[in-house]
Amino acid sequence: MIPFLSAGLILIALVTSLMLALPTLARPTLPFGVRVGIQRVDDPVIVAARRFYARLTVLVAALAAVVLVLVLLVTGSAGAIGIATTVVIVVDLLLFYRAHRMVRAAKLAGRWATERRQVVTVDTTFRTDPVRVPWLWGLPALSGSCSPRASAGHATADCPPRCRHFLGTTQPPRSVYPQPC
Repeated sequence: MIPFLSAGLILIALVTSLMLALPTLARPTLPFGVRVGIQRVDDPVIVAARRFYARLTVLVAALAAVVLVLVLLVTGSAGAIGIATTVVIVVDLLLFYRAHRMVRAAKLAGRWATERRQVVTVDTTFRTDPVRVPWLWGLPALSGSCSPRASAGHATADCPPRCRHFLGTTQPPRSVYPQPC
């Protein structure tokens, strides 16, 4: 029972810590997957979305841990660990999506996109000046495709005639199995 409890709690803590780290791993100008200008990084809406996400993620983890402990003490089923972890992941992803929608709604309502000029930069040097690959680099692939064909000729010499069609050296017979008399 103790290994199940510890494994379940460790798994919930691991998932929660990864989900809490998810918004901080992105660039500051990309909160919850919404591109904002550098001047909007500390906007009150973005700070509120971060707080909302962090607080509810921790709350979901605490509730899942309590429910998991109670279910494991009553039933002792290891399947409860997987179910609880899956529920935590799904709810955390839904919370992330809700925070994304909060920031996106504020961006659209505040017309943040009109504050800066929108441009696209494209690098076309790969098309105009492509990288030249040395032809010697293709020899391993060529030898790999030619060697099975060369070795198949040597392998068929020892095979009975009715098996040679499997190696592609003769036409297959009408039937692999002998016909009844």
